[in-house]
Amino acid sequence: MESSLVTIDTLQEGSPSLHTLDPSFLRQLMLHLMIEQQYTLLADVTEEEMSLPDQAEWLEKTEHCTEDELPGLLEELEQKVLEHRLQWQPVGGQFENVEVATDDNDTAVLMPISLPELLYFKPYARRILVKLSPMTCKIALFINYSAANLPTKQEFIEQAIALRDKLLAENETQPSGPMKFIMQYEVFFIGQDDSAMLQDAAKLTIRFNPKSQVFITCVCINNASQTALSPSPIKAYSRLCQVRKILQQPELTAEQINEAFNSNKFSWRRVIITAFLSFLLLVIGRWLLITNEFDDFVFLSDIMSPFLVIAGTNSTMKNKTKLYEQTLYSYIGFFVLLCTFVFGLGGSADIGTLFYVAKTGIVGGGLLMFWVKMATANN
Repeated sequence: MESSLVTIDTLQEGSPSLHTLDPSFLRQLMLHLMIEQQYTLLADVTEEEMSLPDQAEWLEKTEHCTEDELPGLLEELEQKVLEHRLQWQPVGGQFENVEVATDDNDTAVLMPISLPELLYFKPYARRILVKLSPMTCKIALFINYSAANLPTKQEFIEQAIALRDKLLAENETQPSGPMKFIMQYEVFFIGQDDSAMLQDAAKLTIRFNPKSQVFITCVCINNASQTALSPSPIKAYSRLCQVRKILQQPELTAEQINEAFNSNKFSWRRVIITAFLSFLLLVIGRWLLITNEFDDFVFLSDIMSPFLVIAGTNSTMKNKTKLYEQTLYSYIGFFVLLCTFVFGLGGSADIGTLFYVAKTGIVGGGLLMFWVKMATANN
């Protein structure tokens, strides 16, 4: 799969930045998805259009060149491919250039991604966004609601399976064990008839589908009353909150959204609060269990108290680039408080106590690090 990032200098050389004609709330929601969750616009290109017009000629050149000529030729070919990709238009027309931070703390611009299988939804959706991770493909479709022109649940499943098969074949990897590659649709209906939209959204929703691992969540946006609803309000809770906030707040630029997102990376205040609350929950849990003679559950309580507080609090972070550090320091703070409580208040430092505290720290820390790995893999 080609990279969806390109440097700002390259983009400026290749094509001008044009701006979207989408409604304000839709543009805002798309910007949040792209900046905060690394979604990418779907390119409006078919399988044939993905290749260079003179692809065969370039292949012939690389086959008949000398070893000394090959590096320069490959560099020139790479530049040609990039120039070709800069001409791709996203489904729904041109969108403004969106800058995102890269892993090496540089800045790059998101480019449309080519997945021709998803062009099946082009007649229905005004915009399509995609996010790929090692074990998940998330697809956001923005559909102008019309009950007579909606794809069926079976069509969603068939296209998802076809795309998944292609992605796995291209990566030459297959999930091992119980892990499966998950396909997640998020369908946004945009209209004015809440009742009809919710009824069709409920028919389309797939909450549990272990066989095909294809899931569909729907959000209905009433662009007249500026409200948002869902037939799955619990599963779609965070998205509903985001959409409702966007509908009510003043319009923000991409730069303002980016600045707010990048400032929410790491917080010592969050570290201190989560460490203290974790320790407080542990003390309360221990007291309740021992008082009611449930001593067998004390160790489980000692493990789960910091996990529930730290994982629960840090899962609300929009910017998860510093999730590992945030979680690690929170747990270290909790562990320091635990050791102070056990050994600093006249407690005996016998072998049994040392072993118990060490076991609690290792198991609890390992559980949190596993959670961080899963959270960042799906982010």
